[in-house]
Amino acid sequence: RTLSCWVSSASASPSATRRAARRGVRAFGDARDERAVSAEDVRSGDEDSAVRSSASSELGASADAQTTEKEKRFPTHVSGVAAWWASYSRRVSNLAAQVKDLGMAGMTAYGILNTAYYTLAFTTAWYFRVIPANLGAAAAFRVAGEVMALVWAGSQVTKLARLGLAVAGAPKIDEGIKSVCAKTGWAYRNVFVCVVFGCFLGSAAFFSLLILAKVALA
Repeated sequence: RTLSCWVSSASASPSATRRAARRGVRAFGDARDERAVSAEDVRSGDEDSAVRSSASSELGASADAQTTEKEKRFPTHVSGVAAWWASYSRRVSNLAAQVKDLGMAGMTAYGILNTAYYTLAFTTAWYFRVIPANLGAAAAFRVAGEVMALVWAGSQVTKLARLGLAVAGAPKIDEGIKSVCAKTGWAYRNVFVCVVFGCFLGSAAFFSLLILAKVALA
């Protein structure tokens, strides 16, 4: 009985072996197909990455070209103007501090230079300003105020030069004030006050005459 079982098992083993071999071949083929599919996916992913990289490079080049074109059309940048104005303001502040340290002589020098600038600038601007005929005095003074606003804006640009000249001329102004004090016996401060009010009142009177004369001749 044992012998018969062994014989039947031996007779069945070739067919079982063939079935196992076929299963092994199918498993090998499936594994090979899976590797082929994985390789295809990797190649597809690489192609997509290359396409995205190319698109990103093209967008970057386009942005750079647009930036270069803007720089050609607008060579002066806002940041550059802001940096220049900040540097200019610092220099103005430094010179203003020096004028203050020079005391009344420095302030007198700066006031005289301001008077000269405003007188010359307003006279020139008012000469070229056209006003209608039969304009009243009050309206003419309002127009003159607009002109003075432009003159003041221009004074901010020339402020650095006036401060520098005031610092340079303060010693001479100091000598002049002391000379007046020696001749008149006035105090130094009194001479300073007279010069300041003289510049202010003299400019105001001169500007008023210019405005009224233009109204009369319009």
